[in-house]
Amino acid sequence: PLPRSFQADTGYAQQQDVHMGETTVREALIFSALLRQPAETPKQEKLDYVEAVIQMLEMESFANAMVGEVGAGLSVEQRKRLTIGVELAAKPELLLFLDEPTSGLDGQSAWSIIRFLRKLADAGQAILCTVHQPSGELFCSFDRLLLLKKGGETVYFGDIGSQASNVIDYFSARGDLTFKDGENPAEFMLEVIGAGASSTTKQDWHRLYKESPMATQLQHDLEGIAKESSAREVRPEDEKRGSRQYAVGTMTQLRLVIGRQLTFQHRNVTYMGAKIGLNLLAGLFIGSSFWAQGQNLSVASLQNKLFAVFMALVISTSLAQQLQPVIINLRSLYEVRERPSKMYSWPVAVTAYLIGEVPWNLIGSTLFWAPWFWMIRFPGGQRAAFNWGLVQIFSLYWSTFATALAVISPNPL
Repeated sequence: PLPRSFQADTGYAQQQDVHMGETTVREALIFSALLRQPAETPKQEKLDYVEAVIQMLEMESFANAMVGEVGAGLSVEQRKRLTIGVELAAKPELLLFLDEPTSGLDGQSAWSIIRFLRKLADAGQAILCTVHQPSGELFCSFDRLLLLKKGGETVYFGDIGSQASNVIDYFSARGDLTFKDGENPAEFMLEVIGAGASSTTKQDWHRLYKESPMATQLQHDLEGIAKESSAREVRPEDEKRGSRQYAVGTMTQLRLVIGRQLTFQHRNVTYMGAKIGLNLLAGLFIGSSFWAQGQNLSVASLQNKLFAVFMALVISTSLAQQLQPVIINLRSLYEVRERPSKMYSWPVAVTAYLIGEVPWNLIGSTLFWAPWFWMIRFPGGQRAAFNWGLVQIFSLYWSTFATALAVISPNPL
């Protein structure tokens, strides 16, 4: 079985480029490095490695740019570089997985991404990459090929060779087609095995592979690796690292995730403007609607004051509806990319959502309370401070309730 640390020790660059739009490129890389590199690594060493990743992926020109949303921030190629960079910043010890890193890119951008991957491989990084219908030039940039036919059976697993010579020789010797000069080796092998658009084959390519010297050599290599692994003595520190689920402790996770959440709230101008505006306008509207009712002791004034309090409570439903889509989007980011990478735990994520709302709830509820309380002319003094405290407690209640609904909802409400 795989160790608990496997997900933390590997990088996985997904096909979808999922990022928090309110962070900069450098901040996204630093966040990944601080949470996913081992706790024993000094912080300055992690930061220096982030700068090395920026230089390696040639992101200096937009390192301080906001990620933004798709179509309104970084370009498709820049977002793809960031996706790879976030995984590289984690300094994966075992392997870097990439799921179709060239999808959605034009030819020049695709070649740039493959060139970066080639540079990483030459520097010693193990890379496992899936590609569909690559150009001949891109195909020849890889070292080894694992080709699967329908049903997941292996058709070829070995070196590609210079200018795909190994692949071409293997399929030419066993197939009915002849490779032509200038033809794409990837398209040629698909045509030979019957996986092309209109091609068919009667050969059992999986059987041919199992009978080939290549498969025999692979099995011999695997047996040697297994024997070497079983004979190796497991050191206590390696066993301890293999049993960990996250690279850093809970308190470090909390500090970093809460810090990012506060930055997100500060930069999310649309959400913050709507929150502050709704609080202030609601306070002014209710306060002016029940102007000076607090000074009147009649039964009608008492009913008006009760209704003013009721309206102050009801406004929380609109504020909760503003909050829930934001939390659901953050939850999606966590579930799609950050949880599989074992960046931080689910309790840490929920705690950060809750704490991130506190400063702005304090400001917003105060902006609501001031016109609402003083325009209605409720009694001042210690009662005013007590009333303000109740409003703050209620803001914690509704934001916690709204967050709870958001984290269990299957889709935006």
